[in-house]
Amino acid sequence: MKILMISPHSSWGGASFANITIAKMLVNCGNEVIYSDEYFPDAEYDGIEINHTPFHRQRSKLKCLFIQYVITSNIDVIMWSPAMALYYIKDILILKRKGVKHFSILHSLSLDRTIKGHVVDFLESIALSVLNGNVYVSNYTLRSWSKYIFIRNSKNIKKVIYNAIKMPEVRVPKECNTSKSKLGFVGRFSTEKQPEMFCQLSKFIGYELHAFGDGHLLNALKTKYPNVYFHGLIKNQEAIYSQIDVLIMTSKFENCPMVILEAMSRGIPCVVPNVGGIPEM
Repeated sequence: MKILMISPHSSWGGASFANITIAKMLVNCGNEVIYSDEYFPDAEYDGIEINHTPFHRQRSKLKCLFIQYVITSNIDVIMWSPAMALYYIKDILILKRKGVKHFSILHSLSLDRTIKGHVVDFLESIALSVLNGNVYVSNYTLRSWSKYIFIRNSKNIKKVIYNAIKMPEVRVPKECNTSKSKLGFVGRFSTEKQPEMFCQLSKFIGYELHAFGDGHLLNALKTKYPNVYFHGLIKNQEAIYSQIDVLIMTSKFENCPMVILEAMSRGIPCVVPNVGGIPEM
């Protein structure tokens, strides 16, 4: 089976990494996967064919060529992000009549929880309801999307499949010395992740705080909390988790966060909020 995956985001994050992991799993099951991504080098995708066609930034120019590309490439299945499914909804309906199947992997609703964000989610739910099926990364995610009538009443396939990771070769549980523990934050420096709550732990003597990631709050926090080690965006997981003893998560909401899976697979204890899909993990 030949599968085209449309990258969901314009920056590196948990959802992007989760989708790449799914793509690799599909390849290992004998499928041919084309990952449409204009942002990252081929080296990020071991064994996956990359199409760097900028479907995101030049959609108005490329939209007329999309159906032709799918047909000439003999694509059997397209996996969409909600935003791209909404933009290409007419093409989806045309391609469905030609036998192409359409699915989406849903990680979360819009991060914008204002009226504007709810309107975006509502419009995207219309597009998602015409797909052949949707995969949700947690029951919480399924419940969140099902509040929209088009998703709730849709007859398409609804399946919960939790995020997955490749297990590290060596798993050695860490012995945590609470007087010298290295506490770690791994994630986006954005409002919903509440990274400042983590940084405030720096006032407690005897802990080293290590923060990994980037985002619009990073520079301000660097200035405000000089005792925190800010490492920036690091994609090498071993380079991250070898430096921390305990993972601290401070998010307002989550669905099925990859960082918890990554930390637990290495024997690193996690202190996390009881929100979203985390209790299912």
